[in-house]
Amino acid sequence: MRNTFENEMERSRLLLYGVDGSTSIKENIKALFPEELLAKAIEVYQLLKKAAEQQSIEAIESKNASNEFNAIKEELHQTLVKTRKGIRYFYKNDLKTQESLNMDKNIPDNYPEWRRLLEDTFSAIQRNEDAISKLSLINIDTENVIQKLSNLDEIKSKAEKEDGEAQQATVRKTELFTELRNYCSQLKQCLNLIYEGNERQKLEELGITVK
Repeated sequence: MRNTFENEMERSRLLLYGVDGSTSIKENIKALFPEELLAKAIEVYQLLKKAAEQQSIEAIESKNASNEFNAIKEELHQTLVKTRKGIRYFYKNDLKTQESLNMDKNIPDNYPEWRRLLEDTFSAIQRNEDAISKLSLINIDTENVIQKLSNLDEIKSKAEKEDGEAQQATVRKTELFTELRNYCSQLKQCLNLIYEGNERQKLEELGITVK
């Protein structure tokens, strides 16, 4: 997809700037494709070039933000799973403590409920010195989990913001790409009509193809 876009951009560049650099060609086609229209097409090309560069930047930033969120979320999820295993082990004969530590609840799939269970579980652990002590034996750091959880929503919001900006940049690039293709198609049709047979060599010498 990327190579296709870059190849088409190069063909568009050769077409537009080739025509723009030839006084005779512009004179011959001005009745059908005036210089004002050519200037507009070149402007769209330049805008698209910048939009494509911006879209690449936004895509990278979106991917990085998403990866950061997913990595922390997955780390917290695995910690929650390990914590629940630890609670079952240390309090296998104490159902009341298990229940106070939210062991009567299943781990939900959707983010808001998952986050709520995580927060409720570790808040309950914080209030239980014995649980803190026992879970530390399997390297569960309650304070660290709560700190990471407190930052998770901000990281999620950042990832969503970056994703939105990346989508907007993609839409902008797509719109300009469509507009440029329309201009180039019109220009090729015009050149194809005016230049026939051996006259097309004049176009080919400038790197312009109208097939």
